[in-house]
Amino acid sequence: MSNQRIQARDMRSALRQAKERFGEQVNILANRPIPNGIELLVSVGPAATPAPSATADFGIGSQERFAQRARQTGRDLAAQFGIDLDAPATAPVLPRTLERRTTVRQPAVADNAEINELRTQLAELKTMITAVAQPDAIPAEVAPNISTRSPRVATVDALEGIGFTRQAISKLTLTQSHKDPVRDGLNAVAKSLTVVKSPGLHDSTQVFVGAAGAGKTTTIAKLAAQKVMQGGANSVAIISLDSRRMGAGMIASSLARVLGIQVVTVSPDESLLEARQKISAPQVLVDTAGLTPADPGFRRQQEQVAQLRDATLWLVSSATQQISAARSVYRAQGKLSLSGMILTKLDEACNLGEALSLTLESGLPVAWSTDGQRIPDDIQEGKASSLFHQALLLARQSTHAFESKAV
Repeated sequence: MSNQRIQARDMRSALRQAKERFGEQVNILANRPIPNGIELLVSVGPAATPAPSATADFGIGSQERFAQRARQTGRDLAAQFGIDLDAPATAPVLPRTLERRTTVRQPAVADNAEINELRTQLAELKTMITAVAQPDAIPAEVAPNISTRSPRVATVDALEGIGFTRQAISKLTLTQSHKDPVRDGLNAVAKSLTVVKSPGLHDSTQVFVGAAGAGKTTTIAKLAAQKVMQGGANSVAIISLDSRRMGAGMIASSLARVLGIQVVTVSPDESLLEARQKISAPQVLVDTAGLTPADPGFRRQQEQVAQLRDATLWLVSSATQQISAARSVYRAQGKLSLSGMILTKLDEACNLGEALSLTLESGLPVAWSTDGQRIPDDIQEGKASSLFHQALLLARQSTHAFESKAV
C-alpha cells in the first residue's frame, strides 16, 4: 500500500476524485484545510473493482462503516478537549488552541458584515440624495427617517445664498421654525438692524461721504428738494467738495437753477469751515468727492470735513457694491465719526445681502434708503420692516430666475 494526497475544493469533490482514481478500496487517513479547499491523505491497496454496494456513500466503504468512523473521531476529539457529548447543547467554552483555529476563519464573516454595512449606508445615501432632488419620490414611511439639516444650518445657508457674510450672520439671533429659511433669516436680520429716527431733522450740517458712484449727489438732491418743498429755497444750501470730477460743476449749477437754492463749491485749498460760516441757510448738505485713500486729495478732504465738529456724517453705500469694496470704503472713513448709513440703488441690486451685511458688521444705523432716480421721490427713511420686505422680494425674484434658467 502507498499513501497519496488528493486536493479538491470541498470534501465531496475530494471523495469523488479518490474513488475515480484509486477505486473503492481507498482508505482515508487524514484531511486538512488548504487555502483553496481541502486535502485528503489516502492509502491505496491492490486494484479491485467489486460490484458497488447499494448502500455505499460516495462509493467508499459502506455507509455504516463511515458513520462509525465519524462517531469514533468525534469521541476522540471530545475526550481530547474535555467536552461532554452527553451534556445539554450549550455554547461550550473552547480552549485557547481551538479559539485560535476558530478566529482564523472569522475574517470572511467580518468582511461580509462590513459589506452589508456598506450596502446599508449606500442605500441611505441614495435615499437622501433622492430626497433633495425629488422630495415627492420619497415614500412617507421613509421620509421621517432621513436625517436633514438642522433649522439653524438651513437658515445660515439661505442667508449666505443671498449674499450675507458669515461675520454678519454671527451677529444674528436665528429662529428655529424651519418653515421658510429665507424668511426666518431675514426676519432675524430685521430684528438686528438699527435705524435713525427722523434723520437730519435737527442737524444743521450734514456731510455725505462714500465711494465714487455710490449716489451721494443724487441723494443730496432728493433731500434738498424735500427741504425746499417744506420750508422754501432759503431753508437749505449745498456745499460741494467735488471740484475735480468732470461734470460736477454742471450738476451743482443745475441744482441751484432748478431748486433755487445756494450751491457753493469749495476747492481743496479753501476752508470748508469758513464756507459753511458764510451760509445763512439753517441746514447745509455737504457733498464730498468719492476719493480713495490712494488719492493725494483724500487726506486733505478728511481734514476739511474734520473742521466741522458739530456736523452729522452719513456713509453712502450702494447696494450694488461688493462687500469687500464696501468694507474698504467704510474702513477708509475710520478717522471720521460716522452717524449712520444711507443705502442707495436698492432697485438695481440682485439682493440686499452684502449691503445689509455691512450695516450689521459696522453697527451703523440706517438713515435712508433709495430705490430710483426720481427727485424728490424714491427715498425713504430707514425702516427695518421696509428693508425686510425689499430683501425678501429680491430673494424670491433671484430664486425664481435661477429656477427658470435651470429648467
